[in-house]
Amino acid sequence: MRMFLRIARNDASRRKGSMAVVSAFVTLSSLLIAVGVNLVVELNGALDRLFSAAKVPHFVQMHTGTIDEQRINRWATETGMVEETQISRMISLDGRSLTFSSSEVSEEESVMDLSIVRQNSVFDFLLDRDNRIARPESGEIGVPVYYAERRGVEIGDTVELSGDGFSRSFTVFALIQDAQMNPAIVHSKRFLVSENDYRELKNHFPESEYLIEFRLSEPDMVGDFAEAYQSADLPDLGPAVDFRLFRMLNALSEGMVAAVVVMLSLLLMIIALLCLRFTILAAMEEDYREIGIMKAVGMNRRHIRRISLVKYVVLSLFAGLSGYFLSLTVNLLLGRGIGFESGFSAAPPPGGLFHDFHHYRIG
Repeated sequence: MRMFLRIARNDASRRKGSMAVVSAFVTLSSLLIAVGVNLVVELNGALDRLFSAAKVPHFVQMHTGTIDEQRINRWATETGMVEETQISRMISLDGRSLTFSSSEVSEEESVMDLSIVRQNSVFDFLLDRDNRIARPESGEIGVPVYYAERRGVEIGDTVELSGDGFSRSFTVFALIQDAQMNPAIVHSKRFLVSENDYRELKNHFPESEYLIEFRLSEPDMVGDFAEAYQSADLPDLGPAVDFRLFRMLNALSEGMVAAVVVMLSLLLMIIALLCLRFTILAAMEEDYREIGIMKAVGMNRRHIRRISLVKYVVLSLFAGLSGYFLSLTVNLLLGRGIGFESGFSAAPPPGGLFHDFHHYRIG
């Protein structure tokens, strides 16, 4: 064994350049794949916690117009698939009616659809940064985390709502996490106010929309439920979405980062394997005399192969472990955006896919 190690050490010292290149590629590939896997695991766990704390609806039908709540509740009971039903009315705002003190400019140029809501009582809760159900007092408002990242809004800032002959300022008491509308690629944002303020604002901003929401006893039946809803001639003047789309949208921005990291790590791993192969072939070409001498003194192929490969195995193990330990530090940097506190936000690209959505317009 000592002879093997001595031969391998001497051989490695003669090829420092090629060894350094191979080591660098193996380290980088192991670093990136460890980071990518960690991002996927962290993102999946964060989404599970967010959806659980917010009690995300399994199916949501947007509707603009009048509704018959009793008919909807009666139908939901008769289907046998619904566990809980909730109808939430949202006050629609024009962008020019809302101004943040941090920017002192109205949201007139914003592409977002803005709504004022009160806290839901059954499910689809809006959470604060500590994952608790946000409960505003009179004169307070909860602002989506999107505006903390894009407009620099902080707790304690003021938000002014104004309309025809009406103006009122609210104090930001919390940055709101909305499991349905958190992602910036969802062009809809809900602002949370107290019950009393909601009633007052409803008189000054008459336009509204409804979220007709359901939680099912068996979430896997959401496809059948959606078909049943569409065929029941119930309110449907708006898009219908389910929890699978909510999860995909929330995961999209951070998931893309993780996917890119994993793809890059696989590419580097392929390059490292190619470098390793060519290095071994070049070394064998240079060492054919030494290999002939080893055969002449009676060494079998298994021993010669072990001598030739042991240095590369040790090199790969060392480089792989180095990449893993480096990933522990990189994970702290890349993982900061994952979790409830991140809002899962990403800057919306211009234009937009599914731009026909009246409320869930995805950019």
